[in-house]
Amino acid sequence: MDVKLYRYTGDFRKADKSSGLTLLINYTATYLKEPESVRSIQLRLQYSDQATKNEILKANMIYIPDLSRWYEVRPESVLDLGGIIKLTCEEDDIMSNLSDVLNLKAVIKRQENRFNTYLNDEKYKAYEYSRIQTLEFPQGFTEQAFVLAIAGGGD
Repeated sequence: MDVKLYRYTGDFRKADKSSGLTLLINYTATYLKEPESVRSIQLRLQYSDQATKNEILKANMIYIPDLSRWYEVRPESVLDLGGIIKLTCEEDDIMSNLSDVLNLKAVIKRQENRFNTYLNDEKYKAYEYSRIQTLEFPQGFTEQAFVLAIAGGGD
């Protein structure tokens, strides 16, 4: 199985990570531990020299063409077993399905610069300050009167 190891230097919260990817090494004939889920995999990569080992250890994203999936390498799970490096990887769902995500038409509830007051957003801070103003009638009430109350508006 072929594995492409990349170094990603951008923000992992971004959907499209292609602008920050640098290909480190194309690795062939890797061992995929069985049984595994396609979403969480363990790879065992054998290296023969220090340069290859350093390139493998720098990788934080991988792409497996046979599965057509992108994975994030969990840094706490990287083990050097003396000639073999074991990587535990979790699938990056958005990057694996990027074209479908970018072509999606949807109402987005959250955006970093704009907001929509018609959508209920618990993270958007809105303050309500009540302003009560009482005006006295100059002549008072002697006969039938109508009282007008206004809510909202403002200066």
